[in-house]
Amino acid sequence: MTKSNKSNTNYGNSKKSSFISSSIANKITLSVAGIFIIILTVLSYINYKDSQIEAINLVGNERKRSVEGGKLILENKINGLISSIEHISNIIESNNQNYVNENIEFLLSTIAKTSNLKLIYMALDNNGMMYSTGDIKGLPTSNFDARDREWYKNAKNTNKLIITEPYISAANNLVSISAVKPIYINGKFVGVLGADMDFEDIENTFLQIGNSKYGYNFLIDKKGMVLIHPNEQLIGKSFNFTKEIIQKIQNKDFDQYGRIAYTSQDGSNRFGRCSISESSGLFICNGLDAKFFADQTNSIIKKQSAFGIISIIISSLIVWFVIKLNFKPL
Repeated sequence: MTKSNKSNTNYGNSKKSSFISSSIANKITLSVAGIFIIILTVLSYINYKDSQIEAINLVGNERKRSVEGGKLILENKINGLISSIEHISNIIESNNQNYVNENIEFLLSTIAKTSNLKLIYMALDNNGMMYSTGDIKGLPTSNFDARDREWYKNAKNTNKLIITEPYISAANNLVSISAVKPIYINGKFVGVLGADMDFEDIENTFLQIGNSKYGYNFLIDKKGMVLIHPNEQLIGKSFNFTKEIIQKIQNKDFDQYGRIAYTSQDGSNRFGRCSISESSGLFICNGLDAKFFADQTNSIIKKQSAFGIISIIISSLIVWFVIKLNFKPL
């Protein structure tokens, strides 16, 4: 064999070996890339689920604090109302029956000047006479007799201070509640003392403490009537979503994170958290748009997908170059 033929043969063998080496390098690179894809996919899924749970818990704790903050605001207001009624009743009960009949209106007006109560009133049992710091005053008529009102009968029958269910006040057309208490003079029942409270004073603070891009605080009663809500058009009315919330609370129908899933009046899916006021039985709630969690999830997926793709590309290139540099021709 001539030198030329040997040279051509060696060149051919070298070229063939180089091709085989390159082919093997490509196959190894693809195999390694496949393994990386599987590993990164598994790790990304685990990390995604952990991040999702962490996000739900963090947001859940923040929403819990919003509810508890709203509850504290409400309880302080109602406890102030209760304390005022207790104080006024002590003043009235320390005097005699004649004093009540002749001077109760003056007494209520004097007390009202030094308290933050908007309306204080008392109805007497013997003649139905009504005294108040507002426009309601006088003997019973065919249209109004305080002794026939639920608040009067409930206070008399339970024989203790009670908080009424919410109602629309005739005095100012606002959703209100009342604290009412039976009054006794020398052991004899003489009438019922009461004071009204609307939610106008606490509304802004109550809403601000729960306000966020996707959520807000709201207040409802046990029948589902809205008392405080960012949408003022809903106040004083009951809706399917509020009744759904009450029903799920009663049935303890919560998800694994302690949330109530419901559909709001605008058709959006929301997760709610609620707490009940011990003094009034009202429900302080916070509603969070379900899109918040979808947006958070999508953000996590995008970040992890981008990181995974970049990692796979870089890792594959490194493996390919290392094999090319170190793989000797056969």
